[in-house]
Amino acid sequence: MTATIDSSATAQVLNSCNIANNHAFSVLAVLDIEGDYLYMMRNPWNFAKYEGKWSQSDTDSWTDLNVRKIKKRLFIDPLTSQDEFGIFFMDENSFHDCFQQYQIAHVRDKEGFVETWYDFENDNGIEKSYQIKVSGSDSDIYISSETYYYQMVPLDCREYPPIVKMRVYNGVSWLGTNWYYDSYHNPFLIEEFTYTPVSRFNVKVEYSWNESPAKDYTLKVYSKFSDL
Repeated sequence: MTATIDSSATAQVLNSCNIANNHAFSVLAVLDIEGDYLYMMRNPWNFAKYEGKWSQSDTDSWTDLNVRKIKKRLFIDPLTSQDEFGIFFMDENSFHDCFQQYQIAHVRDKEGFVETWYDFENDNGIEKSYQIKVSGSDSDIYISSETYYYQMVPLDCREYPPIVKMRVYNGVSWLGTNWYYDSYHNPFLIEEFTYTPVSRFNVKVEYSWNESPAKDYTLKVYSKFSDL
């Protein structure tokens, strides 16, 4: 799970919580401490320190007892973890005040879901076609395409993230089209029991690269029994 501030400002600009704009933070856990839901966060860059309730400088909240609870459960010291690992804590209200959006990974491996993928390098921006084969019908099918993480590309090499256009055809009709900036993951979902066990799906992928210097992408299928 990640939390972000969707802002046009650069990541070097901090908001009122001393949180970097236009930057993703990991949500590692949610804990119940003293009746407060504490969000355990991590800043992978660790160049700015959260300031607010349950920050490492909030000695009113971090009593000796609460510090011992965190040390016993997580084996870290909440009064030094932000300096050492970029890990900090905030209450639920602060989480909603400091961040504008969050994303949750939809993991279904325990249900038998597996991921298959196909890598395409040096794309020329022309629509490509792929075929997905299935051997059953009692599984949702998630189809996605993604390239390198947007923040990995140097600032002077990009203005906007690449745009993905994905269309899915079931042999009879088009099921739909997804348009989205590659930095915002948006899988195409084919729901279970809406197709037959011998179905084949045609997936068409087209990228508008927007000056990105690395024109590579990965097409992924996540289901119980489909394959590229």
